[in-house]
Amino acid sequence: VRDTFSPEMLEASLISPATTLTGFLQSSYDTNRLGDGQVYAEVLATRRKSSQVGYRQLSLDYLRGSPLIPTALQGSTFSVAPTETSSGQSVGVRAFIGFGNLDASQEVEFLRTNAGLRGNFFLPDWRYDAFVGKSWSDASYTNNSFLTSRIAQATDVVPVAGGGFACRNPAGGCVAAPTLTAAVIGGDLPQAFRDYIVAEVTGTTKYRESTFAFGVDGPLFALPGGNMQVALGTEYRRASIDDTPPNDSQIGNLYNLTSATPTRGKDSVWEVFGEVELPILRQVPFAYDLTLNGSARYTHYKSYGGGTTYKVAGQYSPVQWLSFRGNYGTSYRAPALFEQFLGATSGFLSQQGDPCNSNGVSGNDVLIANCASEGLAPDFQATSGIRVLTAGGADSGLVAETSKSWSVGGVVQPKFGSFGDLSFAVDYFRIAVENGVSRAGAGNILSLCYNDPDFRSGGGFCRLTSRAAGSNQLTVNNNYVNLSTDIVRGIDFNARYSVPVGPGRLRLSAAVTKFLDQQSRLFEDDPLDDVNGTVNNPKWTGSFDAAYTMKAWNFRYGVEWIAGTSDYTYLGLNEDTTPFLFETPDYYLHNASIQWKGESFGITLGVRNLLDKQPPQISSGRYSRVGNAPLYSGYDYAGRSFFINVSAALDKVGAGLGL
Repeated sequence: VRDTFSPEMLEASLISPATTLTGFLQSSYDTNRLGDGQVYAEVLATRRKSSQVGYRQLSLDYLRGSPLIPTALQGSTFSVAPTETSSGQSVGVRAFIGFGNLDASQEVEFLRTNAGLRGNFFLPDWRYDAFVGKSWSDASYTNNSFLTSRIAQATDVVPVAGGGFACRNPAGGCVAAPTLTAAVIGGDLPQAFRDYIVAEVTGTTKYRESTFAFGVDGPLFALPGGNMQVALGTEYRRASIDDTPPNDSQIGNLYNLTSATPTRGKDSVWEVFGEVELPILRQVPFAYDLTLNGSARYTHYKSYGGGTTYKVAGQYSPVQWLSFRGNYGTSYRAPALFEQFLGATSGFLSQQGDPCNSNGVSGNDVLIANCASEGLAPDFQATSGIRVLTAGGADSGLVAETSKSWSVGGVVQPKFGSFGDLSFAVDYFRIAVENGVSRAGAGNILSLCYNDPDFRSGGGFCRLTSRAAGSNQLTVNNNYVNLSTDIVRGIDFNARYSVPVGPGRLRLSAAVTKFLDQQSRLFEDDPLDDVNGTVNNPKWTGSFDAAYTMKAWNFRYGVEWIAGTSDYTYLGLNEDTTPFLFETPDYYLHNASIQWKGESFGITLGVRNLLDKQPPQISSGRYSRVGNAPLYSGYDYAGRSFFINVSAALDKVGAGLGL
């Protein structure tokens, strides 16, 4: 009686429309005091308005015995009390109704002010900089949503004289729900009923940050390759967040949507840091350049204590055209305020997201076995939404995130005179993050759990899920947690060739990354899980550019590349027999632009996704998708688009106009 894909679904926003206004003011004043001190100040203000159109299904519960249920269905029982309805009564019939489009909007206002004093320090050739800053961010977010209380009131009806029904409690202009018919299931609902059960709800977010910093830098003493340079400084930051969801969200009155409590908290951090650069040798036999660099920082958060981080780096060039380089560093990051203090939130996913739905036709032996171990038949169909519980990690032992990274590489830069200049660099890198702060995502948690050959005996993501006895309802804990280990290892290749051609110069460049490992594990006793080469985790990515510059003109053509991926081996699926598509082909995105830039004016015309390339498609059930395409930052979802950028130096334009 209704299409499972309504045309109104195509009205949902793919890319959120947004309007952004930005204003920036910078000024300075020379005092001729305090070491030729200069007072400086900046003000940045932005306002962003965005809106989206979404599509909602209305799962309307007709309580057992309701006069709105047709006589032929009066004996039906969809679920026995207690139910998800606020009344706690048994549900006779649940109607899955394509309701249509609902709107959402947001407005964010941001203001940042900075002021400082910089000048000559009392040591020769040393400089100082004292700085203070303040930021304010105020936002509101509005949604049109069903209200649970109004739906419950609208479905509790009594007959009225002359036929029809009215709300038992008419308070607030209650409009009775329609009698259950095929037309109602098809989405043909009285407009008055639509208007009554939907309300506009608004929440607000306020964020404040204060910053104080002081630094000095300059030479310390001379070395054979030049002066040793030193920088020292300290910084203090204080921040607070106050997110207040709509009242209906706080009391759990948003029908089939999240309930949430306020997110409120504050934190502060102070740091001291130093950096030194040592030019050991320069332009001597077998050492055109030998430079070492080292830096260290101590960070102390009020919430998470302190940690010391450092970095050492060096570059050695035996001759001008050949260089070797390397670095090793550490980092320390306390969880952000939102990650710490996110108020307890409960919501749900559609019952269609249960991995065990119709698991018998999945062709996935691992999934079939895991669902059977919970007593679920191959043709099982979930009848309850999936509960998703989310909260910040401040009260559950969330710790600071740390990392170690190192890289080594080399650069070859031969010059061929009139035949051009070539530069080619290769760098090997390894980055390991410990206790990374993140949420795995409810859908990902369920997919990774139920496709795990070890299932519940192996821990991992299954520790975050549970299934209730009797109702078989799934619950997923999607709190901010510390991921035990996250390792990325790979090789960067960079090449550039520049040569005079005719009246201008041609420049060709390429940047390619080969990922060797992309490993992670959620808990310390889990094995490392390498997803390198799977969907959203390509083994190769790259970009290629060709640019021709001629006086004020610049012509550019670029290609972005993402290597094809496949999940079949990772998931233990037979590529020849599985009904699911979990692979993507190589993806190429072409871009072109023309730029003219004068002394005080410039204009750029260009096109992105020149060939109107569509993103690849995959099956549902494992990854978040946009339509049928995997949600991945490298894919373009808008299609071919044109742009124009105009820039002007207002001081020179004003002078030309006599201003």
